[in-house]
Amino acid sequence: MTLRVGTRASALARIQADAVIARLRAGGVDAEAVPLSTKGDRSLGGDLSTHVGQFVTGLDARLLTGEVDLTVHSSKDVPTDLTESILQLGHLERAPAHDVLLFPPEGPDVATLHDVLLEPTSMLDATEAFALLPQHAHLGTVSVRRQSLALHVRPDLLPVAVRGAVETRLNRLVEGRADALILAEAGLRRLFEQGALNGTHLGLKAVRLDLNTWPCAPGQGAVAVHAARDSMHDLEALRGLIDHPTTTAAVREERRMLAQLGGGCLAPVGAHVEGAHAHVLVAAPDWRADVARRLAPSVHRWSGQAGAFIPPQWPTEAKVAPSGLRRLITTASSSRLTDEAALENVTVVQQRVLEFEVLPEAWPRDVVPEGTPRASWPWLLLSSPSAVRMVVHALEFCPDLARLPWAALGRGTALAALERGHTVAYCAEAEDGATFAAALLDALHPDVPLLLPRSEQARPALLEGLQAGERNVRAWTGYRTTSASHAPIPVTSDDVLLVTSPSAIEAWSGMGHEVPADVLCMGEASERALRNHPAFQQAAVHRLHGPSAEALRSWWKEHKEGPTWT
Repeated sequence: MTLRVGTRASALARIQADAVIARLRAGGVDAEAVPLSTKGDRSLGGDLSTHVGQFVTGLDARLLTGEVDLTVHSSKDVPTDLTESILQLGHLERAPAHDVLLFPPEGPDVATLHDVLLEPTSMLDATEAFALLPQHAHLGTVSVRRQSLALHVRPDLLPVAVRGAVETRLNRLVEGRADALILAEAGLRRLFEQGALNGTHLGLKAVRLDLNTWPCAPGQGAVAVHAARDSMHDLEALRGLIDHPTTTAAVREERRMLAQLGGGCLAPVGAHVEGAHAHVLVAAPDWRADVARRLAPSVHRWSGQAGAFIPPQWPTEAKVAPSGLRRLITTASSSRLTDEAALENVTVVQQRVLEFEVLPEAWPRDVVPEGTPRASWPWLLLSSPSAVRMVVHALEFCPDLARLPWAALGRGTALAALERGHTVAYCAEAEDGATFAAALLDALHPDVPLLLPRSEQARPALLEGLQAGERNVRAWTGYRTTSASHAPIPVTSDDVLLVTSPSAIEAWSGMGHEVPADVLCMGEASERALRNHPAFQQAAVHRLHGPSAEALRSWWKEHKEGPTWT
């Protein structure tokens, strides 16, 4: 009788399945691979990082229907709460569990991926490794562990989604979709040993991350084999052929610690066990909120006997906002920008002047063209943090939007998405709609359809720029913007006002607020609106150029800091 071994169809999955089959055949048991498609394979998209376990459960469901006898998985993807009907039969001997940080060929002066794979002892401390990245680099990863721990070391980094098979992700790095990429060494090594990496891939610059300072995902590097618990096969005999007891013991300890932390394969947890010793790093539950404000997320670090690990107790007190002699009043709907700017001796006042209402009937439901290659799927364009909030709200009645790649106008918009659990695939680092359109024309293939949800007060520059570039854009008015109904706050001439859009400018005046001597804005449209609005004619208007937080910090240092105030 031939055992049917279920596997995903990717090159790496087939290599792992073939390794299991080789062990079975060496023990006298005939076996063959059965490539299977799962819901995860068919729905790869913007929120894949919240559904990784669907690959595992999709394959294991075929065990229960009798389509296959065994299934093969990367152990790090296996949920901690396996159904009772599924038995984890064992693990193959673990491959190196390290992560590898990869750079373009013209990157830092370090070894190539080819040389790193040939030299298994070369590695770098995580702090040293991430210091090789330029300031504000785009880091390709959707893993919450890698995102949170990397941003703990370098809070200036911006995670971007680079998805697909390992070879596809390496191609994205070559194409410039990200400044660096993090991948598991085990997958790279298995592909390398089978000759599946080309010369361009092997010529990428790379460093191996030290497991003591950068512990892996629980189970990383191990291949897990599952069977139906009520299988008619002699499961103990099969276990004896495939299981590597040392690997299984380490993986079980890592998964036990992960379960203690209340997480599954998607938790921001790194844990590596070797013998009886463990290294653990776990990010605080609110790590996304910190990252969205460019603060280093809190991380708990632990080393010791694996059985002695105790989950951390995170502080629950609210963070106190800084205060000082000067006041910065902002119409931004969150404190992300001012937190990131990290102004000293300044009291920041959040004064919301706009309300947003999503218009459910306006949103398209047919956004994913089923049965077509993912490369032809539309990209969702996010023109502001407010647009992000409206899209996330719209997911309640248009969930397929989460399957698409998302593109953000700038860092603030990308961070607003990350804070809500979505990693954008592209961030333009643009200042306004016109520069966003120009960046998209340069970055995306001309045949890629574009989806653009807008406010009824949206400026035309983004849409007109894309249409002028003859792009296929589907735009709709997806949300309404209205003035908030708050009483005006006292404003002195010494205050500084930061307005975020032409709509906010109009609302500020309409609500009866006084105008201070200095008004800051971002983007050409906001600057033009300020200079043309009667209420702002006596104010000095200052437009912030470049990354908003840095520009705000520089302006404040030049204009407002001095002996009187510091």
